[in-house]
Amino acid sequence: MTPFEDFLMLPPDQRPDKALAKSIAAEIEAARTLRQWLLDQGVEIELIVTGDRAIEFMEAAASAPFMGADLETIPATRPPHPRGGLIADIRVTSIRLIQFFNPQTRACAVIDMTRTGHAWLARVQWPTLIFHNAKFDLGQLWQVFQRELPFEDTMLAHRVIYGGNVPLASLASNTIGLSISKALQTSDWSRERLLPEQVDYAAADAVLAATLWPYLDSALDQNRDAYSLLHALVYPVLRQAPVRLDIENHSELVSRWDREIASAETKLREGGVSKPGSTQQRQKYLEQHLPTEFLVDWPITETGQLSTKSKDLEIAEHIDGVRELGIYSKLSSYRANLGPKLIENSIGGDLFPSFSIAGAATGRFTCREPNLQNIPRQGFKNLILPPHGKVFVGGDLGQIELRVAAQLADEDVINDAYANGADLHRQMAAEITHKAPADITYEERQMAKAANFGLLYGAGAETLRIYAANSYGVQMGIDQAREIKAVFHRTYPRLAEWQQEAVSDANAWGFSASKYSGLRRHFSDDVYTHAMNHPVQSTAWEILALAIIEMDKWMPPGCVITHHIHDEMVVACLPEQVTAVSELLAEVLTAAFLKIFPAAPTRGLIEVKSAPDWSGLK
Repeated sequence: MTPFEDFLMLPPDQRPDKALAKSIAAEIEAARTLRQWLLDQGVEIELIVTGDRAIEFMEAAASAPFMGADLETIPATRPPHPRGGLIADIRVTSIRLIQFFNPQTRACAVIDMTRTGHAWLARVQWPTLIFHNAKFDLGQLWQVFQRELPFEDTMLAHRVIYGGNVPLASLASNTIGLSISKALQTSDWSRERLLPEQVDYAAADAVLAATLWPYLDSALDQNRDAYSLLHALVYPVLRQAPVRLDIENHSELVSRWDREIASAETKLREGGVSKPGSTQQRQKYLEQHLPTEFLVDWPITETGQLSTKSKDLEIAEHIDGVRELGIYSKLSSYRANLGPKLIENSIGGDLFPSFSIAGAATGRFTCREPNLQNIPRQGFKNLILPPHGKVFVGGDLGQIELRVAAQLADEDVINDAYANGADLHRQMAAEITHKAPADITYEERQMAKAANFGLLYGAGAETLRIYAANSYGVQMGIDQAREIKAVFHRTYPRLAEWQQEAVSDANAWGFSASKYSGLRRHFSDDVYTHAMNHPVQSTAWEILALAIIEMDKWMPPGCVITHHIHDEMVVACLPEQVTAVSELLAEVLTAAFLKIFPAAPTRGLIEVKSAPDWSGLK
């Protein structure tokens, strides 16, 4: 297929088929619209190719209250790394352009860093820079110029005000009706001579950021604390170090997955499934082989068919008769996301998981490439290693969502259990089974654990049943799940009341908010579950966020945060630093919890361990 920018330079009689020509014509029109918008805004664009001229531009903008800013990156290697241009690592990514827009003079500099070099960056007095998704741009700059710059972030501001981390193009379309060419976004930024359309596109991102910021800034008045928290996380998160992948043992694990997938395929074919990936064949297999007690309660699609979603098929792994389908679905997903793709996306065995600040609706981080928040519970964490010469130190917030819910609800039963060092899950198991806590078996405690965590957000009996099987391998019938739900509400009466109050408040206000910063989640549907979920999960996340900020501030030299998963922060340090880092990690996690809940019990709150791989921290 002819690239968009090459198509632009073709004579009309040499352009490809009509369908493609029509599609690209629309892109050409979008580029013209963008050029006209820049002209209407009075923007004067200058392509700068020397460091001295870059400095002159920045000096002239010294009095500006802020400037719009953006980067365009390119792969630094040939052939390009699969994630070259996306990872903030100079081994695979280079900055091609850096753009600055001065809203006072309407001047926009598009600075070609491949020609100016990086030295001029250290000679500039920096005004406040307005980025969209500042973590990406500042992360790239940090690699070549390790200095914190004053900034604001239109993406985080939009996230706080309206919910959702949206691309700048979407924000422009939604606010000022400007359509930005997607083809230009993915065009070849490494070409020696950039097209005028590419220069316009690069300039527009900086202009848009500066144009949108005043409106977003004024709308932040009631959400300033939430924005400040997200803003304070940008540098701590972009400074996180990569983790290493144990490539040799990873290869052995993938080979084992392949053998188990092949075995499951063979058994499925014997059961009449010639294409295990076929939705229709999966549904037919479930209809024929699911035991009756599971068939009647199996999740169904909107069209009334048995669900074959991955999360639903996971339960099949625990059911005689359909176990092979569950195994095939799970391991195929593991292989696709955590198999050879990890090696391809690594840099010399280093993995660069990308953590998005407040990427989830609850405010929690989301993670991708790879998603360390969604990996096999067993047999994979041992493959995640610290940087060479270092060890992991991990701090875990014990049962943090239950602790937060108990504080929000003022639930004495839970708070007293934590204050006295009691086993909350064992206590719940005793209520369910009518046995003494000392007589509770491991299986019964797992059942209670599923109840305590699974019913925290108002789940129904069916959801509890599936959650118990997927998360804890606990099988229960629908009637048993209903009875456990009733016991949960009887045991925690104040929590049950708070759940209903949370729903009532969310319906009245149209949103719910976190405890510390007031980070909101606005509701359009499914208020019942989310109204209970958001205050708990978002506040639990705030505890981790506050700890990350403090850990980044006080860590000794040679110590780096590598990753964090919901209730866990992992740091890499030199072996001789383990004691000091362990004490600091426990201190910042506890302080973050008490900052939000000053009177809360902290007994058993923090568990800190050190280990040569991630699995050793649990």
